[in-house]
Amino acid sequence: MKELLEIFETEKTCIYRGEEYHVRDNGAIFRFRKQNKRKRPLDEKWTFGKPDSQKGYLNFSSETVHRIVATAFHGKQPSEKHIVDHIDTNKKTTGQKT
Repeated sequence: MKELLEIFETEKTCIYRGEEYHVRDNGAIFRFRKQNKRKRPLDEKWTFGKPDSQKGYLNFSSETVHRIVATAFHGKQPSEKHIVDHIDTNKKTTGQKT
């Protein structure tokens, strides 16, 4: 899995719900440590997230990874009615290249 984290073409930075992230086009995310705060266990590590057994999405902390990725590449969600379309219907992928 670690090798997949390094396979990407584009990396962007975004703010999602008050947190700063680096996001890669392969679906990997990296959350920055909050300024003047103690480093949290998930800070400053590249990850694809962990599968949620109930809803099927990849989660990071209390957030869904696909929303963070969509924010980085498409901007802030215009309204609650706007959703992320998993074109391949696989909720566990966020654009990861295989």
